[in-house]
Amino acid sequence: MATPKLTRFFAWELSTQEEKDGSIFTDLQFKRLQNLQCEAAEEMLNLELDLKDPGVFATRHAFLSGKVQFAQQLIDSHMDLIIQINTSLSEKE
Repeated sequence: MATPKLTRFFAWELSTQEEKDGSIFTDLQFKRLQNLQCEAAEEMLNLELDLKDPGVFATRHAFLSGKVQFAQQLIDSHMDLIIQINTSLSEKE
C-alpha cells in the first residue's frame, strides 16, 4: 500500500506492483501524453531568437525541452512495461 515519504517534496513509497500499475496509461491517457509532448516540441521548434533579449528564448527553450523530456520519460516507462507484459504473455503460450 502506498505510504507517504518524508522528503522536501510530497512523495510516496510504492511497492513494485504499485510502480508498475502507476506506469501503465489508458489508451486515451497515452494519446493525450503524446499530444502534450508534440505540442511542446513543435513550440520549441518554432521559437524565434530575439537578439535583443536572448534570455527569453533560452528560458522558454529550456522549459519546453524539460516538458518534452518528462513526457518521454513517462512514455518510455509505459512502453517498457507493455513490452514486459507482452513478452510474459508470449512466454506463457
